[in-house]
Amino acid sequence: MKINCNYISKCLERAVDVTLIIPSPSYPDAIGVTKDKYSLTPEAKYPVLYLLHGIGNNKEGWLGYTRAELYAEENNIAIVCISAENKFYTDRVGEKWEEFVREELPQLACGYFPISGRREDTYIAGLSMGGYGAVFHALSAPGKYAACGSFSGAIEKVDLTQCIGSAEKYNILSLLKRRAEEGAKLPLFYLSCGENDFIYDNSVRLEQAMTNLGVAHRWESVEGFTHEWRFWDMQLERFIKWLPRTDYYKGKVRNV
Repeated sequence: MKINCNYISKCLERAVDVTLIIPSPSYPDAIGVTKDKYSLTPEAKYPVLYLLHGIGNNKEGWLGYTRAELYAEENNIAIVCISAENKFYTDRVGEKWEEFVREELPQLACGYFPISGRREDTYIAGLSMGGYGAVFHALSAPGKYAACGSFSGAIEKVDLTQCIGSAEKYNILSLLKRRAEEGAKLPLFYLSCGENDFIYDNSVRLEQAMTNLGVAHRWESVEGFTHEWRFWDMQLERFIKWLPRTDYYKGKVRNV
């Protein structure tokens, strides 16, 4: 089930579009060829993945170029996509993107839909600019997320010229070191990049920093891929299957 919402955001002070994918009965369920009972009432609230797009794109990239809807339905996980323009999911003049991602968007998702608000059921991931955004939010508010994915993350490519706050606030490697030294309870990290990607060194430096600091993570260096949707589609499926789930639907893969 794909739901397109338009509502007035307090953080952004304007109308915003949000797309949610929520698992729903499949055709095999409807005609009785699966073991699942047909029901429009979920047996439990769904875990959720907040999925962030890259620079130059919007939420439609994930929905049009990948099989995000299929992966969500098969694996009993909700996916929430937003359009954040080219703003790296960071605060700008008149736009509180950080509060929007961490507070307001989950309030919408969990308040209006059968989506869990537990940290154990909440994940964030993104590609390129969205990879930066995912890691930034996971490190800035580690108590919000159980896992974070960065696919070809633009970790050192953030445009700080319009951000509200010091450059140090938005430096991922500095923020990672600070959180590790504090002994913060960090989410599990999943990092990946194609070996032919122009941004590959960004991901390698982040992976090495996590290794040196003892931060739990998985690293996938994949031969033959550049900055491209075939890679991100593949990584989205792998990430969803890798997630450290504890929810009611764990292990219950569906035929769609």
